[in-house]
Amino acid sequence: MQLRYYEDYEVGEKAISDTYSVDKTELVEYSKKWDPQPFHVDEEAAKASIYGGLTAPSAYIVAVASLLGNTIEPKIAALGALGMTDMEFPNPMRPGDRITLMSMVTQKRSSKTKPDRGIIHYVVRVTNQNDELVSTYRIKIMVAKRTR
Repeated sequence: MQLRYYEDYEVGEKAISDTYSVDKTELVEYSKKWDPQPFHVDEEAAKASIYGGLTAPSAYIVAVASLLGNTIEPKIAALGALGMTDMEFPNPMRPGDRITLMSMVTQKRSSKTKPDRGIIHYVVRVTNQNDELVSTYRIKIMVAKRTR
């Protein structure tokens, strides 16, 4: 497996993920365990809600985004996520949606205490098949350096 290291990234570069199709059964089963709101688990109740149909819980959206981020090739030599901020969910994710993630490097710096790694900041956009924004957030990733 080919990896991209800290030195390989440039501020402003963008990457696009594969596409994920949201399965209704998976979404409902996830929701029953982790966020059993009627508009996530009950199709009739969801139709009567402000959403007019089933919607994905925010945690499910984050899980799909994480999966999609891991489809980008070559893989990042990630050592761990350091935090997410400014997370928004402007439009619902629904069963049948085809979801894509775009990430853009907004900043990078070497670690102040560990010379073998750096920190890369991204802005992430998660969209559906109609290019409607489902989620956006900022994330910091600790990334291994090729050289030490």
